[in-house]
Amino acid sequence: AQAGPLPEPGLTWYGIRSLLDRRSALYFKASKLPELTPWLLRFWSYCNQRDHEHGVRSLAALGRDVFDLVDEMRDGGVEFELHRQGMLVAARDPATARKELEKLQPMRAFGYDIPQDIVVDDALHAAEPALSDEVRGGFEVREHWHVRPDSFTAGLAAALRRMGVNLVEDSAVTGFETHNGSVAAVRTTTGPMSADAFMLAAGAWSTPLARMVGVRLRVQAGKGY
Repeated sequence: AQAGPLPEPGLTWYGIRSLLDRRSALYFKASKLPELTPWLLRFWSYCNQRDHEHGVRSLAALGRDVFDLVDEMRDGGVEFELHRQGMLVAARDPATARKELEKLQPMRAFGYDIPQDIVVDDALHAAEPALSDEVRGGFEVREHWHVRPDSFTAGLAAALRRMGVNLVEDSAVTGFETHNGSVAAVRTTTGPMSADAFMLAAGAWSTPLARMVGVRLRVQAGKGY
C-alpha cells in the first residue's frame, strides 16, 4: 500500500551529509563513483515536490489492485503467510509525523484510506502501548498488508508446479541466442532453453542481463531496495 518514491525534496543535502558521516547507512564504493555519477545526477534532479507527488500518485495507481490480486491468489490456492495488520508511522516530534502523512495525501485520490491528521501523546500510546514516551505523534495506514517473502515465493512455486509449469532452479543465465532481432533462446549453466517469449525480471541484476542483448536499463542497485 505505502511505497513512497525514494527521491524526495531535501534528500540531496541529506544525502551529502550522510556521505560525510561514517556512522550513516549511506555508502558508495569510491571505485563505482564514475559509473554512478550520471545516475546520481539524474536521481537528484527528481528530488523536488512536483516529481515526488507524481511518484506517489504513480505508485498508488500501481498498488491499488494488489489487494484484490493477493485475495485472488489466496482463493486460487496459493498458500503464504499474510498479515493484514496495517502500519503505524510514529515519530518523536508530531511535526515530523504530520510531514510524513502529508506525503501520502495524493493516495486518497486512488481510494486509499489515509487519515486526515495525526494522533498525539495519550491517544497514540493507547493505540500502541509499546511506544516510548518520547514518541509523541503518529498515524495508522490501515490498508497496509505484510507477507513473509519466503513463504510467498514458495507458495507461488508450488501453485505453478500444480499447473504444470517447469521451474528450473540454481541455473545461472550466461547469455542469449538471437534470431532476426528476437531472442530465440537463453543460455544457462544447465544448457540452452528456447521459447516463444522471455520475461526479464531479475531486479538489480536485470541491467547486466539486458546488456547482453543490447538493451540499456537505468536500474541501479541500492541496499534495502
